[in-house]
Amino acid sequence: MEALALRGLPYAQARALGPSAVPVLQGILLDTAFKGSWPRMVETIAYVGSPESFSVLRDFMWHKFSGVVDDDTFRALIAVPGVLGIIPDSAGIGVTDYLEKGANPAFWDSLPWRERVYSRHQLSVLLSKLSINGLGLIPSPRAANILARLSNRPYADSQVSNITEAVENNKEVRAKGLVYFLENYRDMIRRKAKPSRPTGVILGRIADENGWGIAYAHVSVRGTQLGALATERGDFTLRLVPVGVYALVAGAMGHASRSDSVTVVADSTVIVNFKLPRLADVIK
Repeated sequence: MEALALRGLPYAQARALGPSAVPVLQGILLDTAFKGSWPRMVETIAYVGSPESFSVLRDFMWHKFSGVVDDDTFRALIAVPGVLGIIPDSAGIGVTDYLEKGANPAFWDSLPWRERVYSRHQLSVLLSKLSINGLGLIPSPRAANILARLSNRPYADSQVSNITEAVENNKEVRAKGLVYFLENYRDMIRRKAKPSRPTGVILGRIADENGWGIAYAHVSVRGTQLGALATERGDFTLRLVPVGVYALVAGAMGHASRSDSVTVVADSTVIVNFKLPRLADVIK
C-alpha cells in the first residue's frame, strides 16, 4: 500500500482502503524521507474520507511546523484546505465549519509557520481562497449557502474568481456526485478553459556582488502575488506573467533588496539578473 500511496491513488481506490489505512498514510506524511510525496499523501488521506482523515490533516496544518517551512512542506500544507471538502461531513465532524472559518483570511493569521516569500497577509489570503475551493466540494445545502453569501460579500476582491468557480463546482458535485466530479475534473477544466490575457516568462539569477548565486533568494513582481524562490544556484523562473511593465524585486537574508523594471511580452522570455550587496556593506 505504501508504494501505491507514494504515487497517489485515484479517489475510488483510496476510498476503498478504509479508515485503517489512515495511520499508515499519516506515518508517510510525517516521514521526511518521503517529503516530496507529502502533497499526494494529503490528497490520499482526504480521499479515504474518514473522520480521522480530517483530524490528521488539521493537525498537520496547525501543530507540526513552526517558523519558515521549505518548499516541499509548503506545497503539502497548502494542499490541505482544498481537499478537506472531499471528507464527508455527515457525522458533523466539523469540515464545513472549518472551511467556512477558513474563507476568512483572518482565520489563518495565527498559523505558527510561514513561507519564505509570502507575507503573512498574502499567505492568509491564499489559504482563504483554497478553503473556498474546498467548500465547493461539499455536496450540502449549507455549503451552497455559504458560497452564496461569499458571492455577495467576499472577504477580499481577489477571492471572487475562486468563489465563482467554487459555486459552479458545488452545483456539479450536488447534481452528479463527488465521484463523478473528481474523476472528470481535469477534463472539465480543459473544456472550460478560455483564452486569457497573454503571458510571458521572466527568468534570471540572483547573485552577491562577487557573482556567487544566492541560494533560496526570493523575487516578486511588485503589485501582484507573483513570486518565486531561487534555486541553490540563485536561478529563478516566473511563468504565466501577464504582459505589461512591472517592477521586479529581489531579496535575500543578509542582503539588501534591489528592484528593476521589466517588460513582459506575450509568449516571450525576458532575462533579469540581480546582484545584491550584503547589508553590512550597505550600512557602512
